[in-house]
This record gives sequence, structure tokens and C-alpha cells, in this order.
Amino acid sequence: MYRYLFAILIALSLTACDEDYNPFKKKEPTVEEQLDQAKTELDHKNYGKSVEITVKITGEDPKNYQAYYVESQAQTLIGAQKEAIDALSKAMENGFKDFKALGDNKNFDKIRFSKEYRALLKKYDPDYSAVSIKGDDIDVDGEVSIKNVDGKQVIKAGDVSISLPD
Repeated sequence: MYRYLFAILIALSLTACDEDYNPFKKKEPTVEEQLDQAKTELDHKNYGKSVEITVKITGEDPKNYQAYYVESQAQTLIGAQKEAIDALSKAMENGFKDFKALGDNKNFDKIRFSKEYRALLKKYDPDYSAVSIKGDDIDVDGEVSIKNVDGKQVIKAGDVSISLPD
């Protein structure tokens, strides 16, 4: 009987030494899982949490342009324009090339008309495809708006208003 008990204790000791075999150890999420979580937080308007996750990702993988892109969206929606432009710049420096998606992404409406945003596009988007404005109504903090009114596109910037046929 002691022989069996001794054998079990030895087996348990050897298994405890194997770090890969630890049923109680919490497994770290993969980069893809973390990125999915950051996107989910962004969708649920938990922008600070989304930034926190993406900063962690880029701290471990500074070339992950997808994390910078998600961070840039969250920073834009928080209202942190400088941080949003910085993150978007890093995304482009590290390989982001889907400028059509950038142009269609309403999360960037608050920075779309900034000179910093335009400078990034001039540098990285040879076709300037992210500049085109698509969608229904766009309103950037009441300063610039584009709305469809009675079959016409109405563009307002400050006191200036222009109506164009749709």
C-alpha cells in the first residue's frame, strides 16, 4: 500500500514540475483574442478599455498596425485628437493600407477634416481614397456638417453653407 502511495506522490511531484501542465494556471489570451476584445470594447463604447488593451498589444508587438488602428478609433471617439493621429500614423507606418475602409469609417469623423489627418493621407494614401466622404449625415462637433436635405447635399462649415444636387 505504501508503495502505491509513494508512486502517486512521485507522479504528482513530477507533474507539478511541468509548467505546461498546470490546470490552475490561467492561460494568457492570444494577440488575436486581445484584438477582438479591444474591438468589442470599442463597439460597446468602452473606449478607455479598448485603448488599454491596444496599448498592451502594441507594447508587446510594436509593429501591430491593427491594434494601432483600433486605438486610433477609440482615441478619436474619446476626443483625444493628438493621440488618435499618433496611433493612426503608427498604424500606417507599420503597414495599414486599407484606406477605403478608413474613408468609410465613421469613427474618424471628428478628425477627418484636421490638417494632421490630411497630412497623413497625403503621405501614405497615394490615391487619397480615405478623403472621400460617404454615408448619410456627418457632423463634426457642430463646426462642419454634411447632410442630405430634400435631395440635396448641404455642406456647412461655420457660417458658410453650400447646397449640391445629390
